[in-house]
Amino acid sequence: KMRSCAQEHVLADWKKLGKKAQAELLSQIEKIVPEDGGHCRDALGKGGEVIDSSRGVAPKVALLKGGELDRAVKAGEREIRAGKVAALLVAGGQGSRLGYDGPKGTYPIGPVTDRSLFEYFASSILRLSEKYNTRLPWYIMTSPINREATEKFFREKKFFGLDEKDVFFFTQGTMPAMDYDGRLL
Repeated sequence: KMRSCAQEHVLADWKKLGKKAQAELLSQIEKIVPEDGGHCRDALGKGGEVIDSSRGVAPKVALLKGGELDRAVKAGEREIRAGKVAALLVAGGQGSRLGYDGPKGTYPIGPVTDRSLFEYFASSILRLSEKYNTRLPWYIMTSPINREATEKFFREKKFFGLDEKDVFFFTQGTMPAMDYDGRLL
């Protein structure tokens, strides 16, 4: 199967691995390589575009000023009041680089209050919902490793005063790490 994808290099040290490590590697391979091995080279390899940083800096973004800004704010407020706006939080990270064992969103950031990142965002959503007299759904993307802990934290904190029916958790997909030539790392 790995040969049909030109990815057999990931098995180069197979004999050096213990039984548990071999089982884990096989489990990972099964998740990313189709059973028939047919089109996996295209799916795993050369399909994406590599960003060439030698092209220069990203283009500047226009800033709205005066009347343009006022019109944009009013348009946004109309959409919020009409229930056409939701909040999205990408929260798949762990706090390991902070020396913290848990989802980054549970990390206490308030120097006096010890409020977490999640609590900070929830209070902002709650204020907007009250200000515009609407329900503002909150979509929180977690990772496979922190979904359970994130949901548990929200339950323990009683969703920070938000209606539980307005908070939606979903798990991000995962992809294997690859080099610029489409080889699995």
